[in-house]
Amino acid sequence: RAAEGGANIIDVVAFPFVTDVEKVLAELPLPEWGKYSNRFKVGGIKITLDGSPQGRTAFFTAPYLTGGPAGEKDWKGEPTFPQDLANKMVKKVYELGVPLILHCNGDAAIDMVIDGLRQAGALAAADRRGIVIHSQFMRPDQLDAYVELGISPSFFTGHTFFWGDVHIENVGMERASSISPKAAPQAKGLRFGNHSDFAVTPMDPLLMMQSAILRTTRSGVVLGPDQRVDALTAFKMTEGDFLALAASVTRLPSSVAPSPGLRDTITGGWVSLSTWTVSGVKAVDTRVVADVTLDIPGVDTPSRGRLISIPADGRPR
Repeated sequence: RAAEGGANIIDVVAFPFVTDVEKVLAELPLPEWGKYSNRFKVGGIKITLDGSPQGRTAFFTAPYLTGGPAGEKDWKGEPTFPQDLANKMVKKVYELGVPLILHCNGDAAIDMVIDGLRQAGALAAADRRGIVIHSQFMRPDQLDAYVELGISPSFFTGHTFFWGDVHIENVGMERASSISPKAAPQAKGLRFGNHSDFAVTPMDPLLMMQSAILRTTRSGVVLGPDQRVDALTAFKMTEGDFLALAASVTRLPSSVAPSPGLRDTITGGWVSLSTWTVSGVKAVDTRVVADVTLDIPGVDTPSRGRLISIPADGRPR
């Protein structure tokens, strides 16, 4: 209704829950998915497989140290759907040929995603760009599965600040330190993004970047210092790489880098490479200029997206 009334002032991409697919298809035929109308489009389908680690509803392979939310003993959380039903849901989305987003926090829920995608015949070469939202408590072997299946994680590094101390209490320092790893997937060549899960936490890109760089809790504990990234990587995973994950372009090679003006802006004082000055940034203003089609060398199909302008020098306005 907001789109029909012309109320959208930003582009809105909706991913309806898998349980609502038939209803959405009845109102919007599949050929119309992925097409903007009044700054709104249906981008794909979402499947939620577990809850939150701070609420002790994320699904783990090892028990919480603090039990369940209702006092359960030996509590590992629980999935939203059983494995066989989750597999059928994933297969259905793949048969529809639309993008798939899956919500997973615990490593057991991530195992369910991996099994479901394997059962659906997913392969990295197919370039379906499946995204696992949060992917927080990943095991190293699951990163290898992501590479195999072409899955991209969109992490939630703000958790290190907002609930890092709670995670230490709930699952212990070792598991808490592995939350939203950055250096490990980067070493595997995975493309990944970062998000705020607004309105769960503030829509604050600079705080998202700072949490990826520092990984400090409210009490000042550093969670997984080996998974920190530099400021440029934090910027890319919050902006450009996240847009690529969301398929805002048809194809975007990993070799595409920020323009010289943007790189100068990042490294020249706006987002200092010093991890201690990021919080001093006050404001960023980006503007959608136009729809664009780009011919990228080495890519057969044109890349479509939105042209964004950022001041090449000086403080962003």
